[in-house]
Order: sequence, then structure tokens, then C-alpha cells
Amino acid sequence: FDGDGDIDLVVGQFGYDDGEIRWMENLGGWNFESHDLLELSGTIHTPVGDLDGDGDLDIAAVVSQEWEEIYVFENDGKGMFDRHLVYGATNDDFGSSGISLVDMDLDGDLDVLYSNGDAFDYIPPGPRPWHGVQWLENDGDLGFTYHRIGDFPGAYFANAVDGDLDGDVDVFVVSAFNDWDSPEAASLAWFENDGAMGFTRRILATEPTHLLALASADMDGDGLVDLVTGAMHVSPPYDRMSRVTLWRNTWKDP
Repeated sequence: FDGDGDIDLVVGQFGYDDGEIRWMENLGGWNFESHDLLELSGTIHTPVGDLDGDGDLDIAAVVSQEWEEIYVFENDGKGMFDRHLVYGATNDDFGSSGISLVDMDLDGDLDVLYSNGDAFDYIPPGPRPWHGVQWLENDGDLGFTYHRIGDFPGAYFANAVDGDLDGDVDVFVVSAFNDWDSPEAASLAWFENDGAMGFTRRILATEPTHLLALASADMDGDGLVDLVTGAMHVSPPYDRMSRVTLWRNTWKDP
């Protein structure tokens, strides 16, 4: 972060009343100096990337816990950061569950892919009508425009990859908190990009349920992006379980 050639760290401490975001300056010899960036509880992801195109690493962060906000910490290249609030939901129960940095519209800068479907604070946990996935378009100068991609109950994490090899960025999403008492409740969905940033939701699976983690890579070397999901079964039903699942992409262009 400070341009001195070593690897520093960024830490998001969820906390309850006293969470925070900080970066840890590497002093060498496994010694680190802590620098506070934000004191709020609920931080869940702090991805790193060059969001302003100036060649250094900035930090993005999503803060849940009824804050439901996304921040960008702009790096001056020497480890000094300016804080920018780039999105805040008007719904305290929005359920922020994850962000990642990806060039969604292929214009050369990093946008923010954002899922909201957390429901851990309900007993039993369950879906809400506003759950889904969206992206924040990087307009330059750290201005961002909100775009809803689509609804998906319990949406917990999303990956943006070209799943059908048509040259644009599609979105795959897992659900942790859908209505699992219904056999039709989806756990994995694909939002297909029409090439003009319009998305159509396609259900890929209804089991296993309770999916929290999603990663993507060409696992079998066939040139198609495959998916790996991880589940955590902390509430019933317990009849469609799996810890880690590989989903092979068998797409064939019609």
C-alpha cells in the first residue's frame, strides 16, 4: 500500500459494537504497524484494487450490521487514504452479504459487484423480498452509479465471469437463506448478460441448499469457467446437504 516493495495487510474486523477497518504496514521481520481507516461494526469484505486508475492499490469495503454501506479508501500511493462513502442502502435490513471488484462493463476500470441476502439475525433465517444482486458502475473520480441486476432470495455471494463465452460478463450467485422448505427454492442462479448490461435470471440448482461460498475457475482445462460452492447447514432442513460441490460448465453454443 505504501510503495515500499513489501506486502501489507488490510483487516476488516466485524465486531459487534466496536468493529473497524485498518491496514497493517509491514515494517519487516514480521512486525506490523496498524493504521485505522474506519470504526464501524459489521465489515465483511475488504477487496483491494486500483479503483481510480492511478496505479496504486485502493481498498473497498462493505459494512453490514444495519449500516449497509460501501466505502472506498483512496490511496495516495504512500499509504495515506481518503475515505469515500460510495453507496448506502436506505433499508437498514438490506442484508449486505458480499462485494467483489470486477470490470462489469468492460470499459477498463473496476466496478463493484454487490450481493444482499444475509438473514442470520432472523430465527429461523429466511429470505426477504429485497434480496438480490447489483453492481456499482465506476464513473471515474470515485463516483459510482447503482444498477440492480436482479432479485434472488438469500443471495449471499456472487462471481462475475463469462459463463457462456459470448464476450460479456455474466453473474453467478449462491443463496444461503432461501425458503428451503420449498423444493423449488433455488440455491444457485445464473444472471445471463445480454451484452447491453441487461440480465436474465436462470435457475441452475435447488440443491444442495444453504450455499455461502462461491469461486470460479477452469477446473478441468476445457476453456470453460467452472464453479465451486461451499455450504453451511445451520438450520433445517438437512436433507439436501453438501459441504463443497464442483459444478462443471457444459455450455455448448447453440
